[in-house]
Amino acid sequence: GGGGGGGGGGEPGGRGGAGTGTRTGEGVAGEEEPIIALPAYPPGSEVEYFSPSEGRWMPGRVSVLVKEAPDSSGLPAFSYEVELSKTGEVRRNVSLEELRPAASEGEVEACHL
Repeated sequence: GGGGGGGGGGEPGGRGGAGTGTRTGEGVAGEEEPIIALPAYPPGSEVEYFSPSEGRWMPGRVSVLVKEAPDSSGLPAFSYEVELSKTGEVRRNVSLEELRPAASEGEVEACHL
């Protein structure tokens, strides 16, 4: 199980940009970059949801809800919902262990029995 982490791309063009950066305090020593919390799956992503009642992975589309931070970190917590593609049913408060990225076309998956 386990959710996937998103890879972050660099800014195109390197250092020669025309003021497109949004960082504040650039060039100030000792200033930390802000920490940004991102959901494991972007809203609207095609995913597969493991249905305990069906005993198999089912295709769907994820929605992300932002909850208030459960601790003093100040970072938001996320709640996931999945709309199943075949039935249109919505599964609420889905854990990351029950989600995985949707298989690409032509991708061969191993069966886990």
